Amino acid sequence: MLGSVTAERLGINNLSKPTKILIENFQKGDRDAFNNLYKELNAFIFNVILRMVKTREIAEELTHDVFIKLYDHREKFNHSVKFETWAYRIAMNHTLNWLKRGQSLRSKLNQIVFKKYETDSFTNIEINKTDVELTLLKMKPDFRICLILREIEEKTYEEISEILDISIGTVRSRLNRSKKMFKTIFERTCKNEN
Repeated sequence: MLGSVTAERLGINNLSKPTKILIENFQKGDRDAFNNLYKELNAFIFNVILRMVKTREIAEELTHDVFIKLYDHREKFNHSVKFETWAYRIAMNHTLNWLKRGQSLRSKLNQIVFKKYETDSFTNIEINKTDVELTLLKMKPDFRICLILREIEEKTYEEISEILDISIGTVRSRLNRSKKMFKTIFERTCKNEN
């Protein structure tokens, strides 16, 4: 049993148990061992993630990320737990963190759009991730990156200045303009849907 979820429900009863030698070779960085473990666990990890995110493309991307994490943290595997359980935990934690970041993104963009630029005609529109992504894509790159760095990545003005190699005054100006640009484009996007 994995927590309150049975192995049978997760579809892992069919997994062959990776041998101790295979896991030890994987921990030493053996690519063939990693490929074998990937073949063993890929469908399992993908299905667990898909149940959480409900979108095939996102599940594929997150599964890829999980296998990178498994490889990067291979030395940390403790043989006192099953390898599948360890991989499952990493997949769950990674997916939960991804879901939280999505909530955080919506929350931050709610603040940008509603708290800073609230208007009567705009207060009843619900933000969804697709509209936000479309809006960001329609913005000029210089303004989009400033907005992402400040509002999503929570960088300071100084950090943005260093990252983009621009003055702090330019950062402030771009952020001000990017927030207004975001609101304008977002309103148009939402009106076109209705």
